Formats: sequence, C-alpha cells, structure tokens
Amino acid sequence: PVQILANNVLGWVIIGQEVPLVLVRVSLAAVGIYTDRIPAFRELLREEGGDLPRFYARVRAIGAMGRSERDSVLDAAAERG
Repeated sequence: PVQILANNVLGWVIIGQEVPLVLVRVSLAAVGIYTDRIPAFRELLREEGGDLPRFYARVRAIGAMGRSERDSVLDAAAERG
C-alpha cells in the first residue's frame, strides 16, 4: 500500500491513504487525463472571484454539457487564463 497525492486547482491534497498499488495506477491515470485542464479550472475559479460555491456550480453546469461543448468551454477558459 502507498499514499497518493493529487494536484488539484488549489494545490496538493492527499486523495488516498494506504491504498493498493492498482488503485494508485488508476488514480494517476485519472489525474493525467485532467492535468491539461488545470489552467481552465484555475481561470474559472478566478472568474468566480475565488468563490468556491459559485465555482463548483459552474463546474457542475459544465459537467452536464455534452463532451464537445464541454471541451469548447474549457478550451476557451484556458485561453483566457
């Protein structure tokens, strides 16, 4: 078992303690998929004035979009950032 960390929008957090190695690999793969989206989420948080409830509501709305629309919104946010 190992501990794993993830770099979220606000910094490093422990996302698991004493988890089996297979879960670490799955978690790292998931983190790797979204690492390129960190600039977009940072921009969205900045646009919401650092207000986490508003940021989370905006992210939930984006998450409800279809994949291509969601990708377009996140790409645009990253470009603004």
